[in-house]
Amino acid sequence: LLDGGFPCGRITEVCGQPGIGKTQFCLQTCLTVQLPKWCSGLSGEAVFIDTEGSFMTKRLFQMGESLVTHCNKRIVPELKKLLSLSAKESADTDEGSAYAKVLASLPTPESLLRGVHYIRCTDYLQLLAATRRLPDFCRYHPDATVNFAKLRLQVRLIVVDSVALPFRYEFDCIPQRNRLLAALSQALLSVAGSQNAAVIVTNQITTRFNAMDGRDTSFNETGGNQLVPALGDSWGHICSIRLLLERSFDDRGQLAKLLKHPGRPPGTARYQVTVRLFDFWLCPGDFTTRLTPSQASCLLPFGPATRASVTTTSALP
Repeated sequence: LLDGGFPCGRITEVCGQPGIGKTQFCLQTCLTVQLPKWCSGLSGEAVFIDTEGSFMTKRLFQMGESLVTHCNKRIVPELKKLLSLSAKESADTDEGSAYAKVLASLPTPESLLRGVHYIRCTDYLQLLAATRRLPDFCRYHPDATVNFAKLRLQVRLIVVDSVALPFRYEFDCIPQRNRLLAALSQALLSVAGSQNAAVIVTNQITTRFNAMDGRDTSFNETGGNQLVPALGDSWGHICSIRLLLERSFDDRGQLAKLLKHPGRPPGTARYQVTVRLFDFWLCPGDFTTRLTPSQASCLLPFGPATRASVTTTSALP
């Protein structure tokens, strides 16, 4: 559906009705970005900017356990077979050390906690300030390595959930709102370019009234009302990719509709919100490295994740 995943250096919008799974979708991507490169990950960290207060620690902890279980039961055995076959072909007897290195690179719930950083914003001013401070955070946050070259590549995913809430009801002047949204997008694109990171934002849904001749037409009727992403057409032009999540009419899960993509035609795929969540990928701009489908993990209320995140995890049932 997405031709390999979400490209780094661009803004991807995920929109849909309340309760459709937008937040859980973003939480999963915050953890799949931390998978090691041999596991088709980016070995990076994530920044989660929350404007709705919908962050769920218990759910993330459940997803983290599922991720570790998935790696131990499915990925590790297959990788061990590949290492064994490679050792036989090359007559290399150091299979055990290679396997040990692979196991050491696998994520744990604690390492996943340290890799996600949470920022709570309650209005558009805090959101704009947070995005403007992202370059400094990526450069100087406490878990950063001393090596500046490696430091610039640590944060590989930025999530804003959601971009609509701070801007949708606080502005009577639409041009002013559009200017601030443009400033927000420029700040996100700037840090995405410097970090080679993907940017995912969630958006709400609004109704576009297209009734003709004063008639009250139905949603599916030609010329009738339509559910469209909020914030108008100006914001829609800023996003490179737009993905709509909606409920299926036949009660067979949910549908993910690709509304906009620079290299793909519109399409539809089914998904279901379970412990495993979604089978969507992240990838860098050249579409060669992918994040494979997996579960996600737990985050702390106040980043960066250190002892506070471990305490939060141990307190969960």
